[in-house]
Amino acid sequence: MFYYLKENKPYSGLCITYNNNGTLNLTKEFTDGKLEGKMIRYRQNGKKLSIVEFHNNQINGKAVILDINEKDSIIQHYKSGVLIRN
Repeated sequence: MFYYLKENKPYSGLCITYNNNGTLNLTKEFTDGKLEGKMIRYRQNGKKLSIVEFHNNQINGKAVILDINEKDSIIQHYKSGVLIRN
């Protein structure tokens, strides 16, 4: 569970982290403290590295690893946290 800082209340919304150089590192969406929606990781140069879909705190749907040109390189499909197809 992901909570608001200094509160005992589950967080809903977008969480964003940054690299030391100020570029985006990671964005992830939460609903009631659980991962819900897309988690996107970024390279140091600001380009996307991966996009992973979550539902109820588990990988659910597509997990896509992108090449340096942000084109799909590896695509995996998950259901309730279990890999079902590459």
